[in-house]
Amino acid sequence: MGNSNKWKALNLWGCILTMGSILLAIYSYCSFRFFFIWNVSPSRIYILYLAAIALVLGIIGVKSPRNKIRSVFTILLSLGLIFILLLSITFFKMTKMETTQSPNKQYQVSFYSIDAGAGASPVFIGYIDGPLWFKKRIYEAGIKDAPIKVDWKNDFTIVVNDHPFNLKQGQIYYH
Repeated sequence: MGNSNKWKALNLWGCILTMGSILLAIYSYCSFRFFFIWNVSPSRIYILYLAAIALVLGIIGVKSPRNKIRSVFTILLSLGLIFILLLSITFFKMTKMETTQSPNKQYQVSFYSIDAGAGASPVFIGYIDGPLWFKKRIYEAGIKDAPIKVDWKNDFTIVVNDHPFNLKQGQIYYH
């Protein structure tokens, strides 16, 4: 009876981890693509690790005689998420262009060139770097605005390609 409970627990944790990984991936995509908010989710590679662990737990949980459906559900969702994340990591290229700090060192802003392949136009994106892996998108412009010229007007106002915006007031630039 003890072994059955162990497999059931592994199966349950695999399912929970799969659902959590999917929610993190959706949040990460939406906060990156649609909203200029703080992105608090880890990078895609860490979500990929979580999905791989969930896949292993789902495979181990198949040994539970009662929860085969949940195991198959966990395995299929984990495999799907792993596939999507591997495609994303393979075809979505982010190249770091420049990192700059405000004069008082309170803000650090990193700029990236993003090439999404044939599916989208290349863009420049600027992020405020927060603690851990947290970041907030504050600048987005087409590649036609190249090269990026960055200057700090004061401790809170950054000027990127002649577009000033105040970070303390939460201003952003999207073009």
